[in-house]
Amino acid sequence: MTPAEEKSLLRRRALAEREKRDQLLVRRLSENIREVISLSPVYREADALFLYAPIRGEVDLTPLCTEAFERGIPVAFPRASAGGEMTFYCMARDDSFDRDTYGIPCPPKGAEVARPTPKTLLLVPMVLGDEEGYRLGYGGGYFDRFLRVFPGVIRGVLPACDLLPHLPREPHDFPLPALITEAGEVFPHFPHKEV
Repeated sequence: MTPAEEKSLLRRRALAEREKRDQLLVRRLSENIREVISLSPVYREADALFLYAPIRGEVDLTPLCTEAFERGIPVAFPRASAGGEMTFYCMARDDSFDRDTYGIPCPPKGAEVARPTPKTLLLVPMVLGDEEGYRLGYGGGYFDRFLRVFPGVIRGVLPACDLLPHLPREPHDFPLPALITEAGEVFPHFPHKEV
């Protein structure tokens, strides 16, 4: 089985398991993960917050918007295009979500393009992650392409139960610098390469 086939199988299984989770548990996990984020130095020092609108049982970080608005820092969400690109747009406190090409909640048309800096915090959704910082998403590559050019601070977000020892890899995959679970920040350990 190729790494792509392994990933596809893992993704299907993980999403099926996620759909079976008790909604009270999902809300509690989201609350606990938001608390870990709000106490993190990278969150407290961020000059902008790049979030995602949760779908398919993802960790819900949208309540962080209220605190960010109170702190006076911009909040941005992505909009995906059918051409494979993803762009983050600023959301105002009273904005309502629109829907992108795939029906995913996104900023309304006419929203201002967000301009990240080295202090901007991007919180990335994950279907699964591993102890070396690799992530498994939905397979479209939107976040993968965006991560390669993002200049700020990146943190993957997932419940600890979705963190595996190892995920299959392809040449375009690269590890995230840290992951956030309800148990705290996970800084990947990288295996020693034999010389």
